[in-house]
Amino acid sequence: MSTLLKNQPVPDLKGLMAQAQEWRSHNQDYIGERGVIVFMGNEVQGWMSEIRYPAGWQPGCLAVDEEGNAWAAVGGNSYDGAERWQSIALAQSQPEVPL
Repeated sequence: MSTLLKNQPVPDLKGLMAQAQEWRSHNQDYIGERGVIVFMGNEVQGWMSEIRYPAGWQPGCLAVDEEGNAWAAVGGNSYDGAERWQSIALAQSQPEVPL
């Protein structure tokens, strides 16, 4: 299995997209509002209108939008939060960098 980041398996994006659609169906105010659904593991942690403020999320969080784009919160630590959001497509094409 390939990895997104060192020691972190590439997420099941289709599964996360399905979960995000289900979450939106139960939270009607967010349907059509664009934005992203943020996950930690397989659990929805919240919604943001756009990808921003990585320090508010732990490294390893994943965000998906309605168009199928996905980002990973990378760098940093669980106390200080992530350093940046990185496109998962970009992350998969880059070599792993030790953290």
